[in-house]
Amino acid sequence: GADAATNGPGGFRFDGDLMVIFTPVDNLELKGKVGYLWRDSAAVDVAPTGAVFDRRGRTEQFDASLGAAWKPVEGTNLLLRARYGLFRDQLQQDQRGAAYLDTYSQNRDRLWEAQLQWDQKLGTHRLSLGGEFLHETLVSSRLVDGLGLRYRFSGFVQDEWVQSGGALGKVKVTVLPGLRFDYDSQFKDAWSPRLAVKVDPWPQLTVWAAW
Repeated sequence: GADAATNGPGGFRFDGDLMVIFTPVDNLELKGKVGYLWRDSAAVDVAPTGAVFDRRGRTEQFDASLGAAWKPVEGTNLLLRARYGLFRDQLQQDQRGAAYLDTYSQNRDRLWEAQLQWDQKLGTHRLSLGGEFLHETLVSSRLVDGLGLRYRFSGFVQDEWVQSGGALGKVKVTVLPGLRFDYDSQFKDAWSPRLAVKVDPWPQLTVWAAW
């Protein structure tokens, strides 16, 4: 006879994305994007005791983001991004012929993110300053209190210094020192210094080193 565990139904998936870019003036670009994913799965499980379970799962994911890139004057760039994400996962196990071992669980994760960055060109230097924010809430039966909360703040600064010509000839040297600070409600604070050097002896070759 057929094995119940190998004769369950399959699944279904749907996903779609929409992006709109609007440039009201030459130095301003607005961008919006939304995406949605729906995925259903189904299977049949057989326990060692012989009990047969119909297992059904559903995953949904929604993302929406807005961004703006503005160049108020030559050499100055401002970038702003915001994003919202929702993830929902459901799982149901239905025992055939009984209800004692039936289970249902649901997880719902919400995420808010924002980023601001300013780039300024000053001679052979390009200075970047910015900050990021993240806020996340998780509702799940797997958590002790059923609710989880996390947030993170960060700030960064970076300088891109480009040198070529003169004693360097045709060699192009780019030096990128930077510093980033993060504070996470779970992992606390962290400083992240960074130094990178890129050397282009000629257009066909690039040497990159970073710390």
